[in-house]
Amino acid sequence: PHRILWYLTGPLTFTPIHAAEHVSELVVTSYVTTLSPLAEAQNRQSEAICGPPMLLAISQPDTPGQSPIPHATDEVNTVVQTASAAGWPAGRLQRFDRTQATINEVSTALNSCSWVHFACHAMQHASDGMQSAFALHDGRLKLSVIAAKRLPSARFAFLSACQSASGLEDSPGEAIHLAAGMQFAGFSSVIATMWSIRDEDAPIVAKHTYAYLLRNGVDNIDLTEGAAALNHAVSQLREDPTVTMERWAPFVYYGV
Repeated sequence: PHRILWYLTGPLTFTPIHAAEHVSELVVTSYVTTLSPLAEAQNRQSEAICGPPMLLAISQPDTPGQSPIPHATDEVNTVVQTASAAGWPAGRLQRFDRTQATINEVSTALNSCSWVHFACHAMQHASDGMQSAFALHDGRLKLSVIAAKRLPSARFAFLSACQSASGLEDSPGEAIHLAAGMQFAGFSSVIATMWSIRDEDAPIVAKHTYAYLLRNGVDNIDLTEGAAALNHAVSQLREDPTVTMERWAPFVYYGV
């Protein structure tokens, strides 16, 4: 399919254009938050990383004060298993589960990772996007902390967390959300969600996304296929006739 990059403004900023009838069957959709991260992302794709990339995976199935998301552990297990099967070195895989996933541990690990996968709750702040956050074991890792980082090794982020690409109620035309923050921090390719997702759907989408990206082995990854990988994964989810548009449409890709 042909590739389309949507740069939406005003009230259309958070409209799921890709969910329009037959669009996902005819084209592969990417979204762009602003033109600056797009230009930087294009430069990032051509930069080489010394040695195998570092993959950081976080699962938080039972965050204090939040509803349980038991499939988060299965999701990260699938990600790690898929990466390992593709030849990802064990020494370049780092994961934090439950009590291990603290603000300090995750924030520090972000400084050296190339790929990151969050399987946890996330919150979009209604009036101040920089206060949006990932819910970790001991509190919230805020967007303000992530966006302030400049991560030279950052490449790909999968935000399997509710509302990681939803905007502000007071400023619908401003793309201030967790996905945008990850791009500002340096992650050129970001998969996120526009609204709440079903716990059991996330592992399916993650499994097929990583399988697609790593199908030629860890030494032959092409992140310009990130949007195609997500499109393929969502098509696998949609093969279940009980899956409605509200379940598959939240998954979106930001980047080149």
